Amino acid sequence: MMLVSVICKTPFFVGKKRLRDNVLLSREDIPGSIIRASLAKKILRNCPLYRPQDMDPHGRHNWVYVRDVETCSSCNQYQVCNSFSDWKIGFLQPKGAMPVTPEDRICKMNKQHGFHSAQDPHCRECAGRLENITGWKKDGQLLKINKMRTTRTAIDRFTRTARDGTLHTIEAIYSPDITWEFEWEGIPDYFQIGDLIEIGKYTSSGYGEFIVTDLRPKEQQQYSSDSSSVKLFLTS
Repeated sequence: MMLVSVICKTPFFVGKKRLRDNVLLSREDIPGSIIRASLAKKILRNCPLYRPQDMDPHGRHNWVYVRDVETCSSCNQYQVCNSFSDWKIGFLQPKGAMPVTPEDRICKMNKQHGFHSAQDPHCRECAGRLENITGWKKDGQLLKINKMRTTRTAIDRFTRTARDGTLHTIEAIYSPDITWEFEWEGIPDYFQIGDLIEIGKYTSSGYGEFIVTDLRPKEQQQYSSDSSSVKLFLTS
């Protein structure tokens, strides 16, 4: 298992529940399925046998598999297509950060006062009110992830005005100072430092560009407990 570190070159957007009908917010935790889809798009883009209208033997579109054994065996992507379904890809998340748990609470007046547990009635620093929070935490503080909002519409080609129902606002993530990483297990040496990966929606408009900055093996974590009960926090 490898850890692939990346930085975002452009804003990126992965949709979640809509705030309102015309306001789209990006998720801060990017599922491995989104990364897998972006890699599949890149692989199929370089496949001479790929036809978007064709389906695989199970009736699926845009699927990575060996389409013709004789032809594909001489392709430099043969091993990639042959093993792609067995690749394991984890969440894309800020490096060194942990998800905020339901038990974590934070001072409403000053978020720099650190995290508090559910047993704390008030902030330990200023005795202020505590509130629930979501997102990521790092070094005992809430990790600030910068966002960027853009408003879009579509033009009616007959009236030359905004088309009805198309005006919407996208709140994308753009924090080039944060290093992101995800777990990956697949063909050795598939990723190289400097590779460009496109993740999320609107990539054709310049969104979702990531640059690979580091590759390293993941350390095996050891868990031990002196008590009879063990707490588990599910990260996926």
